[in-house]
Amino acid sequence: MPDIDDATIAASFPHKPVTVIPPAATAGLPVPDAWQGVVAAAGGAARAEATRSLWPTAMLHLIPKFAQVLTDRLIDVRLVSIEGDLALAYLVDDTSAGRVVTWIGYDPATFGTPPPFWEVFPEQLTAFLQGVHAGFTSQDTYSFGVTRPRYMATIADTANSPEGIPFWDEIQPYPSTRLLQISAQGPGMLYCLSPDLPAEHLAIADEVEIEVVEFWPAIDDLLMDRFLAQDYGSEG
Repeated sequence: MPDIDDATIAASFPHKPVTVIPPAATAGLPVPDAWQGVVAAAGGAARAEATRSLWPTAMLHLIPKFAQVLTDRLIDVRLVSIEGDLALAYLVDDTSAGRVVTWIGYDPATFGTPPPFWEVFPEQLTAFLQGVHAGFTSQDTYSFGVTRPRYMATIADTANSPEGIPFWDEIQPYPSTRLLQISAQGPGMLYCLSPDLPAEHLAIADEVEIEVVEFWPAIDDLLMDRFLAQDYGSEG
């Protein structure tokens, strides 16, 4: 597959301006030490291999389907700037749809203050967010992965109802003030953690229903669901 041009990478994230940083322009930038091998690698295959080594083996065992994607279909990784922060853009082959799908993995130095209910985050996820990527998303800034901790908020706060969403709290078993959105499958399906859920579980919620599921299988499926989603700007 030919190299992916910078404009194609930038266009895959239409909500935020993305600037691809060529290897020759990295001098003086605060590139994380762990990413130096990615930046210094020659060619897409070498950058992909260096990036795979960043992911903890224990976490990859928990998301086996996406781990296989990183092994078989990750064709390149490029250093980018998004919202003024450094990130890695993952370029993944989606041959069946005739396209390349991208994920953005943010600099762990941008983690900031722990989000609400940090104590109930699965251990492997906290290690990933603090040590590998402080957010890993595709298509927009919150879907098909795990959003940036700085953007995580309860669904009540997101709805500008910090005291609770009345129509939700009247019918659902988990209060809107205690459901922290950590990801989504587009705008209509929210993935939430809560101290009211069993350990290593999350709630998948839409406007009327909520389902409690095991955390890691749900995240693995969510990552894979990106391949079923249309790109922004496509027909249909």
